[in-house]
Amino acid sequence: MCLILTQTLSLLVKTSFSIYSYSLHLFRCLLRAIILKIAGRGVIDQYMPTAKDIQNYYQTLESTYAEFDEKEDLVKSYFNKFLLESYTEYGSFNAQNNDYRSEQLYFTVRALSVSLFLALIATIVLKIMALT
Repeated sequence: MCLILTQTLSLLVKTSFSIYSYSLHLFRCLLRAIILKIAGRGVIDQYMPTAKDIQNYYQTLESTYAEFDEKEDLVKSYFNKFLLESYTEYGSFNAQNNDYRSEQLYFTVRALSVSLFLALIATIVLKIMALT
């Protein structure tokens, strides 16, 4: 963030504003927008097993405990445990990913806002200098 401010302020402090430096500043703003898109990449969510996988697991439990007297209670117990652990694990993991994405989005929007504000100031200064 400090680097962004330093670069923009150095652009404003220079005695001669050129279209080249103004264009360079706009290019930096576009580059930061691209970084926003990249910020969400690299973070992979975990997904719940598909309905078919869950059904196959249930059938595996039924075949495993087929010879037990308490078959229904065992299958129900292990199946509920499987579902609860899966939802807890995947939900927690994805919540952490979403928090990271939100944080990156916040920092990017803040940096873009400051950059665009300073670009506006540079534009106003250029227009004033063009009139004189």
